[in-house]
Parts: sequence; structure tokens; C-alpha cells
Amino acid sequence: MSFSSRPVFQEVELLADLPGKVFSHKAAIYEQHLAPYSTIMDAKIREGTILGKSYLFRRYADIMRWPIRRLEYSFVLHHALPVLERGRRPKVLGAGCGVTPLPHFFASMDAEVDAVDFDEGVIETLKTARVNEVYGSRVNHQWMDLRRLAFSDSTFDLVTCASVIESRANGDDALILSELVRVLKPGGKVILTTYVGASDDRPANLKDRKYDEPFHWRTLDGLLAPYVEMLEGGLDCLKILSGLQDGDIERFWTAHRDVGSSWQGVRGYVAMGIVLSKTAQADCAQRATDVHSRSGKPVEGEDRHLESRRSDAADAMLKSQIHRTIEFKRALEEKEAVIQEQKRAIEAYRAHMENCQHLQITGQGQVIHRPELPRLALALKRLFRRKDVRDEGEKRQP
Repeated sequence: MSFSSRPVFQEVELLADLPGKVFSHKAAIYEQHLAPYSTIMDAKIREGTILGKSYLFRRYADIMRWPIRRLEYSFVLHHALPVLERGRRPKVLGAGCGVTPLPHFFASMDAEVDAVDFDEGVIETLKTARVNEVYGSRVNHQWMDLRRLAFSDSTFDLVTCASVIESRANGDDALILSELVRVLKPGGKVILTTYVGASDDRPANLKDRKYDEPFHWRTLDGLLAPYVEMLEGGLDCLKILSGLQDGDIERFWTAHRDVGSSWQGVRGYVAMGIVLSKTAQADCAQRATDVHSRSGKPVEGEDRHLESRRSDAADAMLKSQIHRTIEFKRALEEKEAVIQEQKRAIEAYRAHMENCQHLQITGQGQVIHRPELPRLALALKRLFRRKDVRDEGEKRQP
């Protein structure tokens, strides 16, 4: 499929089968480029390989066929392919990669790809299963906290993050987005997709969004406000979400069930595709500089509004950095506390083992020998647990 014949996606688009949208046309890019990877995943499951036995891998082989995921991947590919087809070796970051084959498709387009995820177990499984050999590609998989990416500023030409930020705790969504923008090169793109739901009876502010709750137009507006200059059409383009109803979501899932998927239910969300361009941000920054250099003071109208938005964005970024520093310090303290607790447990267990080397159970007259000590330790643990329960019950009695 040539680029000119691909279905057109806007820079910000509601990914649902609303009036004027044709699902099969929109999902055509997925069918061409990623459906073959889904076939490979099915084959590995049938073969019972290390990768095929992974629950997450088997689960995602099914999720890839969900209608919303096909639209999300089509959106990502539509905006990523122009970057990949520039004739040079672009650097690509897949943030929150999980077990998706999307980074391997990017690698097949001669891109230098880093794929990172929160879950260390997922990354270890992919490496153990030699996933690069499975897909015949070369992707650098790494465990990494998306709130503190271990990459320098302006590293990547393209950053993708599909269905990740809505599943993170409140506050982490903004931190993750700030990191994705930080590592993006000028002229590059951040391509996001995130779950969105109907706006009735939802929190009005981003800070009130619950963990793992889909965004709606108010909370998504709060998330993207610091990056309005990178967003084509500004925040007004998000207002299309204000008319999204639960009935629209139910009709979408009902109309596009896939016979190849074992899951036939209705989810409580659809998705939003968003592209942030760092070129737009750089251009706006230059405009603001030009305004002040000409007049030496703020001007009326559009330029003053632009400067106000830039100031808000700078404040938001500063708050994110402060929050990130606090969270990092807290994580270090928690890790140190866990280490100390583990050391105390090891010392207690070591002392216990020394005391139990010649322990005799008087009820049976049996001497406990060293090979039986692990079993004894488990029995004592259960005994102490029952004693603790009895003691707690006695304390609660009046």
C-alpha cells in the first residue's frame, strides 16, 4: 500500500465507528502490516514454545484482534510510516511495549528500536524466549520506569505509547508524558493512543482520575494542556469527546466482534489517537522570543495568549520534575526498608536453624535432623501464625 492510498487519520482522532468512519478502511494498515505478526504469535502458542506458554503472550495474541486495538495500531502506523520511510535509520522508542510485535515491525523498516516496559518479568521472558529470533528482527528490550527514562534529551525521532498511560496511577500519567516529550528530538513525533470513555458523571479534573480509569475530554484536556503548542488544532480538537455516550461505545463493540477472538464482550471505552510534534513546539518558542525581542514587553492578542500558554507549560513541567524527584527519593527509602527487613529475616532464620539442630519433639520423642529442618521451619511458621490469630482474637474479646 503506497502512502497516498492509506486511510487518512487526523493528528487527534476519536477511534470509534462513529458516523462518517468506515472501520474496515481505517483498520486496513493493521491488516497489511501487523496481522502477519499475529499469525506468528498463534504459531508459537501451538508449538508450546517458551514464549507461547507465557500467559501474557497468549492473552495479547487475542487482544491484538480486538477492534479497538486494530484501530489504535492503524493510527500509530499511519503517523509512524512517514518517519520510517525518510530513507535513513531513525531511532524509535516503544514505551510500555509489553509483548506487542509493533517494535519488531519498526525494526523491519530498518529503524533502531528500543522497547521498554515497567514489568521486569515481561522483559526477562522476551529475552529468555529470544523474541528477536522469533520475528527475525533486532529490538533492544529493556526494563525501565517510564516516569524516569534512562535516555538523554532529544534522543528519538519517533516515540510510540499505545494504551499505556490510562493504566497508570494518578499523577504518573503526566510524568510519563513529560518524559516521552523530553527524549523526543526536534522534528520528531510522539504518537499516543489511550482509552477514553463517556463523559457523564466523570471527574472534572485530571487529579481526580482514578487508577486504570479511561480518560474523557476534561481529564485528557488537563493532561495535554502543557503541550498545547505541540498539538495540531490545540485543545479544541478534544471537544469531540464531549458528545461520546455509553450507547456509542456499546454499538462499536457489538458491531465489530471478531470471530478470531475468544472474547466477545463489550468494553466500557473506545480510544483516542494523539500526535504531538516537537517541531510545532520549537516554532512557537521562536515566535515568543521574536515578540519580546521586538517590543520588550508582552503584546496584546494572540502573542500574549501564546506566552501565557508557554508559561503554564513551563510551570507544569517544573511541577512534574519536582514530583519525579520526590517519588524517586521515596522509592529509594522504600527499597532500603525492604532490604533491611530481608536482612533481619535472614538473621532470624539463621539463628532459628542453629537452635533447631538438636530440637526434640516431646510428644513423639522424635529427634529432628538437619534434612528435616526446612519442613520444621514451615511447621513452626504455621504454628506461630495460629498463635497470633488466637492472641488477636483474645484481645478483641470484651
